[in-house]
Amino acid sequence: MSSNKKYWKSVEELDENSSIVDTLRNNEFVEEIPTDEFLGDKASLSSSATTRRDFLKYVGFTTAAASLAACEGPVHKSIPYVYNQNKSSREWQIIMPLLFLMVLILLIF
Repeated sequence: MSSNKKYWKSVEELDENSSIVDTLRNNEFVEEIPTDEFLGDKASLSSSATTRRDFLKYVGFTTAAASLAACEGPVHKSIPYVYNQNKSSREWQIIMPLLFLMVLILLIF
């Protein structure tokens, strides 16, 4: 799908006869992008041992590794038992009714 939208940055660009539109058309891409600095020449690229397929495998692996590293599982915090829970639960079964009875007696008197 082609877009017929015309984007503009200032009011002067709306007028086709303005001097700003002419300068933008003439000077928009005056400086050439220095692709030789980071790409190198064609001879070194063609003699490279890394193929496009290997490059895409490396990119796919690093993307998958980064997305797996970003996933976080739920954090389960555990508190170790300092005392035996079975023993303490039996003690509380005996102590709780006594405490309830003591509070009840204090409230009555």
